Amino acid sequence: MRTLDADTLAAVGADVTRPVYLVRLGFNVITRLTTGETVNWSAEGGTFTAASFEVAPGPEISIFNENKAFGVTVLTDGTAGREMRIWQAYRASGATSSLPGHTEPELLFAGLMGPAVIGAKVVITGKRIETQYTPRQYVAPPLFNHLPKAGTVIEMPGQKVVLE
Repeated sequence: MRTLDADTLAAVGADVTRPVYLVRLGFNVITRLTTGETVNWSAEGGTFTAASFEVAPGPEISIFNENKAFGVTVLTDGTAGREMRIWQAYRASGATSSLPGHTEPELLFAGLMGPAVIGAKVVITGKRIETQYTPRQYVAPPLFNHLPKAGTVIEMPGQKVVLE
């Protein structure tokens, strides 16, 4: 169960509650966009520029391709393996958070950009990063079939090692 801070609870209780989405896209030149007003969020490295886009479950973002400029960026840089983060916050003039004039942003998605469809809007689907474990390979059969058996003693100058 998630808990909400006091600023978010106050914003949710307001007559009109519309979330503000913030998106960071890891193209060659980092792209930071927001559905609200342009805002400097120094905790995330810079200014998030007001833009016309929508966020859908999946996650999927749909960005208006004004003058085909964003489509050119997607075609030039590509989306495969590039970072994508999506946050949600609410406007609150008296809020004390890292994002001026908003409640503390809640991270909705942190992963990679997936395939993109380019048209009047550029639609980018997010891909979640799977949990990776270390080591990803074990020194054991079937990868390593020619290992000495457990209990083998290896002698070195001044030392004996027993394999387990």
